[in-house]
Formats: sequence, C-alpha cells, structure tokens
Amino acid sequence: MTNATCTTADKATTITSSAGVDSLHAFDRAEWRAAEDEAGGDMPDAANPATPDAPTAERPSERSARVGDIAGIFASIRVSYPPQNLLVAALDEARHTAISIRERRASTGQRIPMNVIRTIAHIGVGKTWGAEKLRDLCNPVDPEDTSRPVLLVTLDTSGKQTSLPRGILQELRVRGWNHGSDPELLWARAIDAMRDHGVELLIVDEINRAARRPSIGPVIGGDIMDLLVNGDVGVAFMGTEEALKVFNRCQPLKDRMKAPVVMKPLDWLIPHERETFTDFLVQMDHALVDHGLTTELAGLGDDPVAKPLWEVCRGRLRPLCLLLEEAVTALHREHGRAGVLTVQILAQAVEDHSIPNEHVEYNPFTEEKPA
Repeated sequence: MTNATCTTADKATTITSSAGVDSLHAFDRAEWRAAEDEAGGDMPDAANPATPDAPTAERPSERSARVGDIAGIFASIRVSYPPQNLLVAALDEARHTAISIRERRASTGQRIPMNVIRTIAHIGVGKTWGAEKLRDLCNPVDPEDTSRPVLLVTLDTSGKQTSLPRGILQELRVRGWNHGSDPELLWARAIDAMRDHGVELLIVDEINRAARRPSIGPVIGGDIMDLLVNGDVGVAFMGTEEALKVFNRCQPLKDRMKAPVVMKPLDWLIPHERETFTDFLVQMDHALVDHGLTTELAGLGDDPVAKPLWEVCRGRLRPLCLLLEEAVTALHREHGRAGVLTVQILAQAVEDHSIPNEHVEYNPFTEEKPA
C-alpha cells in the first residue's frame, strides 16, 4: 500500500469552526466581509465556553482554505486494490516484453513487431489509477533525469489524427508541442521524442474518444501499427467499450492484440468480489485515520455500512471515493476538526452528492431499494 506522506494533516485536529457561521453559499459579498471582520477577534469555543485558551473564530476564507486542504489530502490517498494490481502487472509485463523485443531486434536484425494490449472497462473502475501507479513506479524521481520508461497520454476530446502525437509531445514537455498540423511531421517528432526520453511503453488512455470520428479510427490505428512494426515502443490502450469501434475499424491492429486485461465493477453477490470491495473499504478506513482526516475507524468494511456504500457506487471506485470525499469534507466543514465518520454523515453525503449526480436514485442508508 502506498500512502502519500502528509505534513498538513495535523491542521485538521487543531482548528475549530466558528459559531453561527453557516455555509459559504449563504453569504453575499457584503455578508462575507462582515463575517470576516466579526471572526477577527477572540471567541470562546461554543462546546466549552469556559475554556481560557479557546481558539479564535474562523473566518469563512480560512474555513474554505482548510476544507480545500482536507480535500487535497484525501485525493492523495492510495490503497492497494487487487484488480488494479493485476492491471499494473499486465502493463509492466508489456513493458518488459517491449524491452526484450528491442534487444532481440538489435542482436538478430529480425523485424519483430511490438505487442499491444488493451483494457476496455466501465468508467470509474480504476483503469487510469492503475496506469498512473505503474508510471510512478517506473519513472525516475530525480527531476534532472528526463527518461520516461512509461508514458501515459490521454487522448484529447477532439479525437483527431493529430491528437495522439501532440499528446505525446505535450506529456514529454517538448517545446512547440502544439505547433504544426501535419500528422506525418508530428508523428516524426513524437517518435524522436520518445526515443530521446527512453520510452518503453506508451499507454493511451481514453482511446474511445477516437470513435467519435468514424473516419479517424482507422488512421490512428494505422499510425499505431507503424509504431509496432518499427519496434519503437510497446503500446497499451485503455478506454470504455466505445473503443471497440475504433479497433473494429482497424483489423490489422485488432489482430495483433494480446488477451485483454479485464476490469469491471465489483459484484456484491459474488463472494470474492464482495470481499475485495470490503477489504478496500477497510484500507480506506485506516488511511483516513493515518492521514488525520478521522480520529477513529468508522467500520466502513462492516456489512451494515459496506452494503449501502456498494449500492451507491455499484462496485465502481470513482463514485465510491467521491462519496467518501464528500463525507470527510462535510465532517471538517461542519465540525472544524477531525472526528468520527458516522453513518449519518455518510447518509447526508449520499443526499448531497450521489443522488444529485445520479450515481443512485435513492439513499440506501435510509431507504429500501425501490421495487
């Protein structure tokens, strides 16, 4: 488990919220300034007014900064997740295969093409996190070292033929990455840049965006084929099921693909998947305490809490983590310090975040699933 070290988490345990100051959204500009001025002096802790060293009241701007810091700490948390670990292993295997093919091309003179793999899965299951994990494990930490063994490029929303080579140049911080519109010249620059930076595996995320332009899919596929045949880099694709349209329009590329890496939402009714889900929640529970965001374990992995959480996210990591972030920031926004993440706070987070964002139509903490 790789958890980011946090030097600011202790702030969450020492700052208390102001008495009588409601949500930021309740203020207009004049009221905001008045509240800032009013909070400037000493004010006793409402929970313990007799305390002589009670902290001063908190300005709205201070509270905004504090809660924003809490959200940033939460975003830095990383815990082990077996489906993601399998993806990392498969991507790393593809990288080592590319290294081996390069060596054999050099020693034998054989024109051995590179391999290509794909991960096609539902949005929010952790594909990108897995790719980022491999990138961070393989790439150097020394800022002076410009090598990039693993290059993760997200295809832009236009899905044009120039999108991928420009994305490569931008990710490698090549000057003038956005100059020029000739795909052939852009690809020549991108290939030279990848060689200069020692790229071994190119991971293309959001490849499904190329499906928006039916005529472009085969062209991008042909460009990738050139990379493979010329032995430049190994390639991995990640995207949603819409990406299958891209591959189906370029049969030569599809024919070269190895077995796909499968990632899917976890099913509560399948015992080992339910165990994976609850184990993730247990690790998150411990990580929240370790980072100073909560003061004690909330029992997130226990069935009475885990089952409603699963109903909200349907086994997908992204909506689950967004819900937990909403709950944690609400805890700090309302109470001004780290505390216990209660079922009531989680239920309110479902009302405030998950239902409005249509992750779920009802609140499983307070309602039965509609028939």
